[in-house]
Amino acid sequence: MIFNLKRSWTVVAFVMLFSGCYEEEAPEHGVARTATGIWVASTLFAPAEESGFDYLDWLSRAEAHEEEALHKLFDYTISIKGTAFRQHGTVLLELLSRIGDENFAKSISEISNETRRAIAIALKAGTEEARKPMLRKALSLSFPVTASALEVTEEP
Repeated sequence: MIFNLKRSWTVVAFVMLFSGCYEEEAPEHGVARTATGIWVASTLFAPAEESGFDYLDWLSRAEAHEEEALHKLFDYTISIKGTAFRQHGTVLLELLSRIGDENFAKSISEISNETRRAIAIALKAGTEEARKPMLRKALSLSFPVTASALEVTEEP
């Protein structure tokens, strides 16, 4: 039996491609990555700094399931606009996928209607901006408990 190095690397590349075992590259310059791998675009840093909001700290704490931190991120949703709002929606979607549908939905049930509506819009924008195919699906398909808590109805 002869060992074929070129063929072996081809097989390894296909296995990694189809199994999802690959190193994800940074989506753009000027990003930070949290301990669990959420990319935070640079467009979120300036508005957060201007308002005195330590975005990465609150996000890291929310990833560790700190209820207060999750609520701070929720409240921050209504204070940003434009590209930063869309990027924040992507971050919230990534966070939702990490802390779980039930935990996220439970926290949503404890916030104001205004904030809840803003989060629903941000998450919708996040599905449009998400890099991961599993997060690009309709919210009601991927995270039905959260979609119900937000009263989101959408076509899959």
